[in-house]
Amino acid sequence: MSLPGPTSGGPMHRLLRILPWAILAVHLLFAIAIYPSLGPTVPTHLDFAGTVTRTRPTSWLEWFGLPLIGVATLLLLQCVGAILPRHPQLFNFAEKERFLRIPRAYHGPVIALMRATLDLTGVIVALTFLFVHLMLWRAGDGEAPAGMHIVILILSMGTLPLILLMTSKINTAVEEAERRWKADTLSR
Repeated sequence: MSLPGPTSGGPMHRLLRILPWAILAVHLLFAIAIYPSLGPTVPTHLDFAGTVTRTRPTSWLEWFGLPLIGVATLLLLQCVGAILPRHPQLFNFAEKERFLRIPRAYHGPVIALMRATLDLTGVIVALTFLFVHLMLWRAGDGEAPAGMHIVILILSMGTLPLILLMTSKINTAVEEAERRWKADTLSR
């Protein structure tokens, strides 16, 4: 019997793998395009009303720091995803111990869902960083970023149900893998 191994998944999984990098590319292009027009200071903190409460002298590091943190975060998520087939214990979820008792030959579908969860997290992180940077830029131009803090809050809070949904799918995949393993063991 041939079991599916850890693959890149279908078109949706491939889209999830590429989408955070595409968002980050847009973020970097935005930062590059805006940098020459920045004033002598850039906002680094806003209150909930969108009022600038802290600024720093404009510098390459101050302006590109957020996209660089985004690059580092996405690289970390991609690295963890890449080593999951060899080190699935790095992914934390409710059925982890049960999953680790199942032979590796049955891990493929579960690993694919773990990677999709990391990719979805990357999309959310990339969008959040982009919106924060847009909000800081607008506030630096003296425009109150009306509603953007609400968008960021909803995006951040919306992460929890998505992650819970993906974790539920992972737990279901663990149950299915265990069932296949036990059925194969009994049929021998």
